[in-house]
Amino acid sequence: MIQLLQILRKKQGIAISLHRELMSCTPALNPEHGGIGEDEKANWIEAWLRNNGLCQVQCMDSQDQRVPRKLRPNLVAHYNPPNSECTLWIVTHMDVCASGP
Repeated sequence: MIQLLQILRKKQGIAISLHRELMSCTPALNPEHGGIGEDEKANWIEAWLRNNGLCQVQCMDSQDQRVPRKLRPNLVAHYNPPNSECTLWIVTHMDVCASGP
């Protein structure tokens, strides 16, 4: 765990830059709150992962008639480091809550 934290500390600047770029995408507002979903954000994430060769990306979209494309994107990224016996899973969501109360 200490090794992982040391590696992450060295990548802090990259992480902040990526976060800024991700936040500049159209808000991925949930359709329950009048948004159009996560398409733009998912496309950005998928392109970044593919362009940086970090992992294999699999799309597992779900149907949702409330958004323009009628699909909500779901990405599964498979990271297989060489000679590794461990797997790190990060599970998160791409949509955001509506502002206000």
